[in-house]
Amino acid sequence: SATLNLFKLPPVMTLIQTAFSVDNVKSGDLMSIFSIMGFVLAIPAGYILKRFGIKMTGLIAVGAVTIGSGLGALAKTFEMLYVGRFIEGVGMGLIMVAAPFAISVWFPLHNRALPTGIWASSVGIGNIVTLLVAPSLGVSNGWPSVWWAGAGFSALAFIVFASLFRLPRQEEMQ
Repeated sequence: SATLNLFKLPPVMTLIQTAFSVDNVKSGDLMSIFSIMGFVLAIPAGYILKRFGIKMTGLIAVGAVTIGSGLGALAKTFEMLYVGRFIEGVGMGLIMVAAPFAISVWFPLHNRALPTGIWASSVGIGNIVTLLVAPSLGVSNGWPSVWWAGAGFSALAFIVFASLFRLPRQEEMQ
């Protein structure tokens, strides 16, 4: 859900520019703040992970993406949309640290390549799906529909993760 929300902006950039009367530089900042937050949180995310654990960090991450996208969908000002993207970026920064750690807990070193490869494909899949869906959704229903779709998908991911993720039991450690 984080990568899907990361890439939702470029396909509807012109709609955002028209809606908020902003230029390429300001609208480009919406993409940058998301990525900057991921970069800024890379080191602190490890401390957050240590403090709260994998599951709670994952829930905070996906929750931030959901809240940020919902806030963005409700944006009446460019600044509010910017804050929403900032919050989404916080979620991205956290999940990009928490998910590989969760994989390492569940899979021993000799079996970790496939799950890690599947996780890494999330960036490409999020990009492709968004680039395929967002343009027609945005043109037919307005740019907020793209944000609502991102929030809905993230809310679903939150529920699935909350329901299914757990740490391995002692007998499963091997």
